[in-house]
Amino acid sequence: MIPVVVGSEQPKVGRGLDLIVELNRQKHRIEARSVELLPPLPQGAEVLAAYVTSG
Repeated sequence: MIPVVVGSEQPKVGRGLDLIVELNRQKHRIEARSVELLPPLPQGAEVLAAYVTSG
């Protein structure tokens, strides 16, 4: 299965952006900088790319 991004939040500590992903009905937090988006790019991918590269 492919994880699906279902939300985003500010990290509890420090700066950045955490993505909330769902896989096998379980939700996990991952750092947005560690995600590689694959085509077809989802709606809002430009905003995420700009956020991640602005750093």
